[in-house]
Amino acid sequence: MKFILFTLFLCGFILEINADFLTPRVLRVACEESLAEIWCEHGTIYLLSAKYGRSDQTTCSYEIPYDKIKNTGCSTRADYVFQNCDGKSECSFLVSSSLFGDPCPETYKYVEVLYRCESEFMV
Repeated sequence: MKFILFTLFLCGFILEINADFLTPRVLRVACEESLAEIWCEHGTIYLLSAKYGRSDQTTCSYEIPYDKIKNTGCSTRADYVFQNCDGKSECSFLVSSSLFGDPCPETYKYVEVLYRCESEFMV
């Protein structure tokens, strides 16, 4: 994990601030059978989490029958995203059970990817 440590000298005290929390995180959600695209305008993708399945009844639910979204709490780690997107500046893939496996059959799923963009200047 990369982070920058700032040290400030204030009135004889040393204050250290971990700048890792200052780096904005991006959450991308893409529905099943759609194209997911993640990118960094500057720097490379540093993945924090990626999961595929369904954890609520509202995400990717427009015009989807209730019986296809009622099953929640069924998600799995989206290893494909870690293996193929981490460290790149952009990445796209078709969201499907054939790519990620099927953690909840007969349920309409989506992928959630949480990442941040890391610049080459970060230590």
